[in-house]
Amino acid sequence: MTVHLSANSGWIELYLTEYTGVDQTNPIDALAGASGSASSVSSSNAPTTVAGDVIYGYCVGDWACMVDPGFAARSTFDSNLIEDKLAGNAGTYAATASATNGWTMHMLRSNHGRIRGFRYAQMCLGNCLGVRKRISLPPSS
Repeated sequence: MTVHLSANSGWIELYLTEYTGVDQTNPIDALAGASGSASSVSSSNAPTTVAGDVIYGYCVGDWACMVDPGFAARSTFDSNLIEDKLAGNAGTYAATASATNGWTMHMLRSNHGRIRGFRYAQMCLGNCLGVRKRISLPPSS
C-alpha cells in the first residue's frame, strides 16, 4: 500500500490489517458504527448469518480505547484499538470496548471462509506534504 498526501497535515495515523482465509468474492457482509462521550463503547449491532464470522472492531478515542472481554486486542497503537473475535452462533453482534473519553467505533462482519492468520502494520505520519510513504506487511507465517 502506498499513501500519497496532497496537503499538509499535522497528524495522520494509518492502520492496515489483513486476514487470510476470508471469502475473496464478498469479504464484508455487514457494517456498523457509532460514537459517544465516554465509558461503554459499542459499534451498534449487525447480524451474522453463520457461526464463525469475524467480528472486527476499530475504536478511535479522544484519550484511550480498551478491549472488552471476549475480544482479542490486535493493536493498541496510540491508545486506539483494533480488536476481533469469531462469532459463536448466528445472531446479532456489536464491537464493544471501553473508553476514557469521547470515542468512535466501527465494526464490520466478514464472511469467515476459514481464518488462517492475521497481520497488521501501523504508521504514524506528520507534516508530510507530497511525501509518499509505503507500508508493507511482513510475510505471513
